[in-house]
Amino acid sequence: MLRDHVLQALEDVNTLHYKPLWLESKNEKEELILEVFSFGKIKDVPESLRCILTALMWTKLRKLTLLDLFCRHRTLNTVNLQTECEMESALEVEQLAMSLGKWVDISIDQVGGEIHVLRCHESRDVYDGEKKLHLVSGVDSRLTLLQDLRVWKERIEYEL
Repeated sequence: MLRDHVLQALEDVNTLHYKPLWLESKNEKEELILEVFSFGKIKDVPESLRCILTALMWTKLRKLTLLDLFCRHRTLNTVNLQTECEMESALEVEQLAMSLGKWVDISIDQVGGEIHVLRCHESRDVYDGEKKLHLVSGVDSRLTLLQDLRVWKERIEYEL
């Protein structure tokens, strides 16, 4: 079902980008799994693929979901993250968030139940229309990122 090198990449704690594997994949289920790992979140995994993912793959997808949310928001509620990542407790969310230390700098407010993002060093793959998406929707594309940068530049210029 999944080629050996794809399975290894999906389970590897240091691998973050899956777009090249997704682009070269010819197997339907493998392509769908790689689509989710490249651009999606936990909620994008359909029931039909849930049984295929190993425990290590679920952990990786939870990390990718957190990374995606950390790159979009500066303050996140641990209860919301627990729901987004389908986790049992806020403590699990905090531990998983700390495991992203090489990709994101965070501060955890256990009393307030929030995680504050100080800096993102890495981000997810960017979709550029290379192939049709079947499972993931609302993903940032190269064009949306460019538009966001233009808006940011204009805001900075206005403030100066």
